[in-house]
Amino acid sequence: MAIGTWVLLVVVATGAGLPGAAPAHVPASVRAGNKSLHPYTQARAEHFYQFASAAYCSADSIAAWTCQECTTNLTAKVFVDKKTSTQAYVGRYVAGGTQTIIVAFRGSTDLANWITNLNFPLIREYPQCHGCKVHEGFYDAWLTVQKGVLAEVSRLYALQSPLTTEVYVTGHSLGAALAVLSAAEIGAQGNSTLGIPVTGVYTYGEPRVGNQDFQRYYNNGSKVSWRVTHWMDPVPHLPPKAFHFRHISTEVFYNENSSDYHICNGSGEDPACSDRYAMPIRIPDHLDYFNLGCCC
Repeated sequence: MAIGTWVLLVVVATGAGLPGAAPAHVPASVRAGNKSLHPYTQARAEHFYQFASAAYCSADSIAAWTCQECTTNLTAKVFVDKKTSTQAYVGRYVAGGTQTIIVAFRGSTDLANWITNLNFPLIREYPQCHGCKVHEGFYDAWLTVQKGVLAEVSRLYALQSPLTTEVYVTGHSLGAALAVLSAAEIGAQGNSTLGIPVTGVYTYGEPRVGNQDFQRYYNNGSKVSWRVTHWMDPVPHLPPKAFHFRHISTEVFYNENSSDYHICNGSGEDPACSDRYAMPIRIPDHLDYFNLGCCC
């Protein structure tokens, strides 16, 4: 569905080593929140946002890598489940002696209905950790492409020595939730399905995925995880905390015109960031990150 259609539907509410990456401007308001070897930079975040946006393109254009957002020289394999309208791709590119594997997930194709459904979430047990629960719809959607995605990541990872391979997982909106579930099984945690190290997870406009136990489980991983939010984007406020959902870390909160950002504390629910707003309804903020628009 075209972005223009989305807006009409919701009018009642509405790095280092990266190809072409320029040094990011770091505003004075930014404070340290993650002392990883991969600190947050806007250049890197914009780089992976392109892959998240590309996931909205047609499966054929992604497979041929001819879509509008297909700027990096990537070879991709697409996974689609028509029943749940879930789409993901796994791709790779090689630059400077490093193989980079990208795992990206498409967001919802009917944003208005999806936001409405998020207000009444169903929750289910998450089998990877004791006490963990996640959004049933997110998990069911992930399961439809799980087998293919994990198999392709494993295949690509075996092509070169792990010492020269980096794995990044990304997604926007619903795709951001699926990215979190995928990263957890690829290797963001010690008892993951594949046990392949995840270098970084970059999500944009991510909803809450699971409960407090899931948040702790996910945050204990060794990967870098940046959850980018934009001003009054309503999706990061869903599903509501009243249903015992909690955000993963670490949020990077952008102001209205994306000219400044704040690296939030590690709680996942920093009141100085998007949580400062009770329940904002500004769909354009969800559809535009870094003033780059979205999606395909």
